Amino acid sequence: MTVNGSRIRQWQNWAGTESCTPGLTMAARHEDDIIAAVRAAADRDDEIRVTGSGHSFNAIACTSGVRLDLTRHRGIVSLDRDAGEVTVRAGTTIAAMNTALHRAGLAVANLGHLAGQTLGGAISTGNHGSGRTHPPLAGEVTAVRLVRGDGDVVDLTSAGGDLFRCVRTALGGFGILSAVTLRVRPAFRLRVAERPEPLAAVLERFAHWPEEAEHTYFSFRPGDCQVHMRHMSEVPDEASPRAGLKRFAGTAAQVRTAAGWGGSIPSRDYVTDSWRAFTVWEPARFSACEYAFPLAGSREVLVAVRDALVGHEPRSPYPFTVRVSAAEDAALSLAADRPTMYLNFATPNKAGDVAMLRRFDAACRAHGGCPHWGKRHFATAEDIRDRYPGWELFQRVRAAVDPDRRFVNDHLRRVLGITGGGRTGRKR
Repeated sequence: MTVNGSRIRQWQNWAGTESCTPGLTMAARHEDDIIAAVRAAADRDDEIRVTGSGHSFNAIACTSGVRLDLTRHRGIVSLDRDAGEVTVRAGTTIAAMNTALHRAGLAVANLGHLAGQTLGGAISTGNHGSGRTHPPLAGEVTAVRLVRGDGDVVDLTSAGGDLFRCVRTALGGFGILSAVTLRVRPAFRLRVAERPEPLAAVLERFAHWPEEAEHTYFSFRPGDCQVHMRHMSEVPDEASPRAGLKRFAGTAAQVRTAAGWGGSIPSRDYVTDSWRAFTVWEPARFSACEYAFPLAGSREVLVAVRDALVGHEPRSPYPFTVRVSAAEDAALSLAADRPTMYLNFATPNKAGDVAMLRRFDAACRAHGGCPHWGKRHFATAEDIRDRYPGWELFQRVRAAVDPDRRFVNDHLRRVLGITGGGRTGRKR
């Protein structure tokens, strides 16, 4: 275990939007190191927060107490082909997990964009891909190994009842995930078809567009009359020649647009491995805000949020991205108990562009949206508590599992309405 007791060692997230100066920084390679860090926080009567690759855009990982770096606690623990499950240490990046699964001839059925996230962080904040029959990533979790505030380790499965239901999207508020077990399936390939379409045509068939492919989403800038549609469907075909270059062409076009160089994403059709189709390379730092809405009635929400941004300056060069998912039952899941539409909005990572995110955030909250736990947002517990059917269950179970509020920071106090806990909480 690595320990750094310096009070001037600042930590910053990937986007550069949040930073903090922990009182103590520790790094774990093994589960025993995680236990030792939790006990160190208890000895200090302080809070402890985990950092991975820092891909959350908000202050969910920030602390003035103990920061535990989990990025060295990585690797595959076990593969069970018969059960269709893989157990992975929580500090493993999704990219590293994908590579290991690919070598074993396996894959996760659906994934979000950012492969640089650690698995524990992705599970804890509601990471999701897009597909009408696929839940968020937490919906693929069959077991977790959790280090609690007293240093004890518990193994939880669906037989764990309310605790298992809550811990799968827990914002780090229940303890520290040491390992996660996910469902996997035989490796597969996807045909990726991308094309521009009139926005009016997509809105006209909005109730049915999620059914046009197994995995589908689209993007457009507020004020534009065209969208960029992406359909992905499983095929038995071999990978297309130069599929890698075609995969990165969209990212390159987005970078050009963000830099003000103009251009658009061209139509493309190619076949590649599923995990390569799902994930993208993100060379540019940016800020992002995302809200989730019931899929039923989401057309009206999309139009209203778009209209709230049209005509305002500054304008973001990045587009809205519209995705969908099936329901799942994690207590604070963005897709809790209902099919869901996700509306994501990104801006350049500049101080002056926060106004755009605030305008988007306000419009989404006004229409009943639930904020993505890993994205930048300005909601408080009072704004959103009535929007999650599992809210009270989550609060009750969390209070029982972590009575000393060891895993609570200022961000969780704001978004979950938790009082007390940690050094900063006890000063109030």
